[in-house]
Amino acid sequence: MKFTVTLEDGTVISSHDIAVSIKREGRDAECGMRQIEFVIQRVLDQRATDAEPKRLA
Repeated sequence: MKFTVTLEDGTVISSHDIAVSIKREGRDAECGMRQIEFVIQRVLDQRATDAEPKRLA
């Protein structure tokens, strides 16, 4: 998954930049990116669920 993050001040950070930073710390970049992608997917799934019309009981 490729993505960008835009901070409130307008700074844009790419998924590649994040992966490189994780790797520079000596950590497993692939594992770290999977965790980030998992969180992003959960947010997207929750937004989709929240946008679904609610049924009246």
